[in-house]
Amino acid sequence: MAYKSRVVRPLLPDEAQKMDLAPSAEAVEVRRSILADGVIVAYSYDLIPLALMPDDFSTDQLDGSLFAYLRDRAHLFPHHGVAEIHAVHSEHVGWDDPEHPDLYVLLDQLHYDADGTVLMYSRSYFIEGRYAFTVVRSS
Repeated sequence: MAYKSRVVRPLLPDEAQKMDLAPSAEAVEVRRSILADGVIVAYSYDLIPLALMPDDFSTDQLDGSLFAYLRDRAHLFPHHGVAEIHAVHSEHVGWDDPEHPDLYVLLDQLHYDADGTVLMYSRSYFIEGRYAFTVVRSS
């Protein structure tokens, strides 16, 4: 992961609705690129409700795995996620890629704790042709 930015900002109305939060809620927004052998394979845009963060939280503390931070520093335990996967075309998603891809496979996912509280909203844009998915379904 290569971090591009970490900021606290108000949620947009559609984000607040999707996360089942008040329209006035704030979140920590993290933008990262995901690399494999030094090549960008995806861009990740993550939102964590600010109200869930520890009192001494600073955006500088976020480095590495967000799930590890939630577990180890915020004492929040992701239990499950619900995702939609679909193709998107965008000229505004990526950064720092000389090839400027514009076709992505979007993993649009909400992460929950065991009680059903939304811990994070993630939008990961995987660059077409640079990442493979395997989906296992069971009944």
